[in-house]
Amino acid sequence: MTSVDICIKLSKKIRQNWFAKCLIAFFSAVLRLSHVRYGTAKKNIELCFPDMTKRDVKATIAESYENMVRTGVELLSWQHDPSLIEKMVVEREGLDIADNVYAQGKGLIIASVHMSNWELAAAFVSRRYNLLSVVRHADSDFQREFIETLRVNSGLRTVSKSEPVLKLANHLRRGGGVALLSDQHEAKGIQLPFFGHLSGTITGPAALSYLTKAPIVPAHIIRIAPFKFKFFADNVIPIPDLPRNEAIEKMTFDINHAYEKMICRAKGQWLWQHRKFRNLK
Repeated sequence: MTSVDICIKLSKKIRQNWFAKCLIAFFSAVLRLSHVRYGTAKKNIELCFPDMTKRDVKATIAESYENMVRTGVELLSWQHDPSLIEKMVVEREGLDIADNVYAQGKGLIIASVHMSNWELAAAFVSRRYNLLSVVRHADSDFQREFIETLRVNSGLRTVSKSEPVLKLANHLRRGGGVALLSDQHEAKGIQLPFFGHLSGTITGPAALSYLTKAPIVPAHIIRIAPFKFKFFADNVIPIPDLPRNEAIEKMTFDINHAYEKMICRAKGQWLWQHRKFRNLK
């Protein structure tokens, strides 16, 4: 039995009970005390919400730390019974938008953010649609195998971001779906405003949509109580009648605006510790 097998076996012992809550409380405290990327998170929040009080900035960072821990514990907590994924999403707003797009058979692109439990969000939509989730695999062999096993157990099918784009395009043309998290900084991306500040922006969802004509639906979840979530799907991002580069830029701008709306729904549940604004001193 490998170390990954042992960890998977242990993870299936975790339930959504007092023990899980103790794990969340302990590791959230560890993160708060260690101040992991605290300065980065503080800078990001102050740039995006300049009117936020110092007290609220501190509280938002603390909630963001807790959200990271909750995401990990929740991912482990449904390994013994993946049917919990559906049961944990207790409220759904705009789901009919994604359902209707998918039913047209032209493909579906879910554009989302590193917010709340993004692993649960991906698993939830994967159970409804024939979906491929684009991921960045961990550098460590152990982490990569362990996380991928957890995702497979959750019903996820993943594709590395280094895979040829043709694989995703063909899947969309066959009426399948693709999910991408495109809220983080991309050095080779285009500079577009995010909460009023320029940042290197991933153009993948827009480029895929322009290539295949598959509609983009911005979607995400927020945590409304321990182990309970609300799903949101927003309006389809239109494909403008413009030359390729201009169309992709306009669509990516619209996606960024949708992401801002998502974050404002639950500010403390976004991953503020990422260096989003690397061109700003």
